[in-house]
Amino acid sequence: MKITKLYKKKKVALLSILFFILLFLKRRDQLIHPDIWNEDGTINLVSYLDSGWFNLFEPVQGYYITISKIITNISMSISPLYYPEISTYITWVFIIVVSLIVVYAPTILEHKILSAIIIYFIPAYAEVYGLPLYTFWFAGIFILLVALWQEQKNQLLKNILLIIGGLSSPIIVTLIPVQIYRLIILKNKKEELITLIISIILSFIQLNIMLNQHAIDTNTHFTIEIIKNLYFNGYIAFYFGKYYLGALLMSDYSNWIAKDFTLLLYGGVALLIFLLVALVVSYKDKWIYIFYYLLFAMLASTLYRTHFEITYTSPRYFFYIYIVLSWLIIYISNKNIYFEYISITIIILSMITSMQIFCKESEYLNWRQHLHNCANSKNSYSIPIHFAGSKHGAWHITLNPKQCKELIENRVYK
Repeated sequence: MKITKLYKKKKVALLSILFFILLFLKRRDQLIHPDIWNEDGTINLVSYLDSGWFNLFEPVQGYYITISKIITNISMSISPLYYPEISTYITWVFIIVVSLIVVYAPTILEHKILSAIIIYFIPAYAEVYGLPLYTFWFAGIFILLVALWQEQKNQLLKNILLIIGGLSSPIIVTLIPVQIYRLIILKNKKEELITLIISIILSFIQLNIMLNQHAIDTNTHFTIEIIKNLYFNGYIAFYFGKYYLGALLMSDYSNWIAKDFTLLLYGGVALLIFLLVALVVSYKDKWIYIFYYLLFAMLASTLYRTHFEITYTSPRYFFYIYIVLSWLIIYISNKNIYFEYISITIIILSMITSMQIFCKESEYLNWRQHLHNCANSKNSYSIPIHFAGSKHGAWHITLNPKQCKELIENRVYK
């Protein structure tokens, strides 16, 4: 028994180190010289200065991202002067914990260690990794895990993860159909009903704020033109072909349509045919339908959010799509030897593709130095906040000398 416990502890430690190394390789600059990024500075930090912990009830871009706000508020409470470092360290711990939960949660995922590792090999730029603001994307992974949860296994943990994810990510609304399906097919009706009720409550909270904040475009309609655009605008090529054939592209991904559209289109069609054949062969598998629904739901959510336009500059919108697609391919690899060979090939090509755009670099803005400059200035001071990683084109927040002195001396809400 002691040997088993020791082995488990060592395994957790080794996996934690592995996930840290992968995260470091993707976002080392953020750990070496932490900075503040995007709405984390212009909204979360500013809202904390205005209202303290009450900013948890203030949405960002039209929905609640509670986990991101909590990290911001804890870090600001500890030391505003060292906010970038503290918030980054908490963020990295959270991402590693999410990865460990993927490994150890009682889900139907196959090859769970690989399923966790694959999160770091999404074939899109490393936008969401390592930043406090984007922890809500990782919290959303909890919602995917709840959808794939084994029946009658640790229901308390499942619902805790559901609440964290549901209050942090708008994709909670996609879970309701899954929970209705689970309620129908699974034996433990009581537990599934509880999870369904929680999902509905959380979805109502997110949908209500999204409607009030106009984050949902009620004028968008699914039309025949959009169906035609599945081909002409390259959705199949862009979301499925590029997933595993993107390594064949030039480094400038914005020109991919002109250069490699035909290849990616055929590759995307081939992948969809493979997934369709796998579904037909596995039609008796009650779990596989959840994977396919999640893939469709993540793709539909992204297309709706981006107004059915292909997003070249927002790699975060590939995050859930490619995670679910990878998990699905890994899942069906166990169906037969032929699926295994094809799945392994696709996953390897996908990981090679991700290596072409694996790391996100950034220049150092030096938050502390700007705070001191602000405190010593006579007028309001504009502090740069990262937008894309370079000093040129950075966003800014404007603070007065009094505010900066209070931040340096940690007298905010004391």
